Amino acid sequence: MCTKKLTYLILVVSLAAVSAYGQTAPPPFRGITTLEQLQPSPLPLEQAFPFYVSEVSPGKMRVTWNLADGHYLYRHAFNFTMKQNEGSEVLDVNALIPSGLKKTDQFFGQIEAYYERV
Repeated sequence: MCTKKLTYLILVVSLAAVSAYGQTAPPPFRGITTLEQLQPSPLPLEQAFPFYVSEVSPGKMRVTWNLADGHYLYRHAFNFTMKQNEGSEVLDVNALIPSGLKKTDQFFGQIEAYYERV
């Protein structure tokens, strides 16, 4: 009778140990993760490149971008225009753009890029 109780106790303790291991064990192998799955997808434009405009002096504005992590802007892609109001014509704007980080881009060759803030 004592042996039967001891066997039952060992069985219960063993099942509890297996259950505890199952809760803490890493998940089973579910296949290979591709590099594409590991890379975060780009954010929407409004989140990736938030900007604000401030007036420096009458007729002179400053545009500042605070870029999201992992996002950048190309200097050669900047183009500024302005409209006085909804119905007016589009005017070209002379812009002074600071120097960026010079590097070789796999698609565009020699470029200047901006990270974090412009």
